[in-house]
Amino acid sequence: MQLQVQQYEDNAVWRVTPPGGAPFVARLSVRDGRPAHQQRSEMRWLESLATSCTVAVPGHDGPSTLALLHWVPGIVELPYQEPGMAEQMGIATAQLHHNSATVEIADLDRPVWDAETILLKGHALNDPAAHQQMGTEGTAALWEVTERITPALQEGGDSDRGRIHGDLHRENMILMPGGGSVGVIDFDDCGTGH
Repeated sequence: MQLQVQQYEDNAVWRVTPPGGAPFVARLSVRDGRPAHQQRSEMRWLESLATSCTVAVPGHDGPSTLALLHWVPGIVELPYQEPGMAEQMGIATAQLHHNSATVEIADLDRPVWDAETILLKGHALNDPAAHQQMGTEGTAALWEVTERITPALQEGGDSDRGRIHGDLHRENMILMPGGGSVGVIDFDDCGTGH
């Protein structure tokens, strides 16, 4: 069995290749706020052939969750300048929106991405390193944006919110083999929000 580290940030991610077999992705969730029941909710949304189990990780207080997913081949750096690529990215995004609006997932237990969690408790407004990087003017501008949009994000009820990816940007999109369609990866921040 071959293990190759792909990433170690909020999670530890490996490419796992068994002898003579197709590769898998193993993602060990070690960050705060992603307990086992939330990991299972993510897996239900992905509707993948995943195996999820709870494991002990040295140096962490509680159990962590290991998800084993099929490896999806693709190109991680989309050729953005090619004709039709922006359209394919839009199609992938629209498919997520359509799924969220039309497919019910029972007992979805994921983070709520609202004004408080995104802005008021977020790293950009609370981490001294972020303040240093943004500078006084940048931090002041972010506070101004926060004050302007927080009331809008607090309005409405549950019908105004839905299931969201939570980290949908071009680095979490891959070009699928044989056809030019775009796939979406990294659902670790999925939850509910506007």
